[in-house]
Amino acid sequence: MIVLSYSHADFGPTNNVDQFSMFDSFDAAQEGFRQAIADGASCAVLSIPYEGTEPQWTDDGINLDNLLEIAQCLWESAVEASAGPLQDFRSRRGAAELRSFLRDRKVLLACEEGWKIAQRDAGFSDSFDWDFCPWFSRECFEFSDGVVALCNDWRDRCAAMAA
Repeated sequence: MIVLSYSHADFGPTNNVDQFSMFDSFDAAQEGFRQAIADGASCAVLSIPYEGTEPQWTDDGINLDNLLEIAQCLWESAVEASAGPLQDFRSRRGAAELRSFLRDRKVLLACEEGWKIAQRDAGFSDSFDWDFCPWFSRECFEFSDGVVALCNDWRDRCAAMAA
């Protein structure tokens, strides 16, 4: 079985799919993918689920795989950036502590919420992984007294960001 997941609007890292289709052959799945794009889908992904696996959900309805993706995107942003609060923290406390901070549920949910705010209030339409996460990493964290934390006004910053 091959799954086609696609959306026509308002996609984000933990709320990115509004349509699913399942196919028995790769050729049929490719045709479904082409049709979804032709019909105006803003994103489309083909995937082959692991045999016998089900998505894992938290008690409050959040897909754990999506949280993992957010953590990976934030980590990639932190590693690739040359300056900023996350780099200051990493240089003083090390990569292990930075990884621990970036996989904190509060940080991951804030990043997702910030993405939605930026889309809604600032008209941000660039990519989540290559554009939003690096911006969020630079602008929505602060490093002080050996500690990195979300800025108190991170929501306002996301609402006001320049697209």
